Amino acid sequence: DLLGVGDLDLFRQKIERRDRVALAAYGRACIDVLYSNYRGHDLPLTTVSLVQGECLGGGFEAALSSDVIVAEKSARFGFPDIYEGSGSAEALVSRLTRQIPVAAVHWLVQTGLLLDAREAHRYCLVNEVVADGQLEARAREVAALIAGRPAAALRAEKQAVIHLENAGYEDATALGAALAA
Repeated sequence: DLLGVGDLDLFRQKIERRDRVALAAYGRACIDVLYSNYRGHDLPLTTVSLVQGECLGGGFEAALSSDVIVAEKSARFGFPDIYEGSGSAEALVSRLTRQIPVAAVHWLVQTGLLLDAREAHRYCLVNEVVADGQLEARAREVAALIAGRPAAALRAEKQAVIHLENAGYEDATALGAALAA
């Protein structure tokens, strides 16, 4: 059950109650999402994150580890741990530099500004923005769309994207030629 991962109100409540056990469980849940998504890169499945409300810090990193992100219009994204000086966002910054232009990463990190869903979509951090209250319905539509594609094609596409994400120009060109043959 991934409900509550990245939920700041839930996180604040656990802190205010000084509930160390619940905080540790929350932290493990965030890490489990990341671990499952990263391990899933080798599997023929598509991971989807649905975002409502604020998606910050570890919750943002967990969402970014998914293949597809669908967010409600009122969602906001950011990483306050960077500008609060905790230094715990290196993995997130590393991922962002592979996903969006470096100049955009500098802007986001150095200003510490939160992005609304439309801005996150403009930066290609979110695949689709839907009206508030429509997230679950759209998620079912997206899941049906993906499930309707041939598993072998999804697997091949995902493997190619993973390979190309870390490949140089020559590797990408060679892979493209091999796939076209």
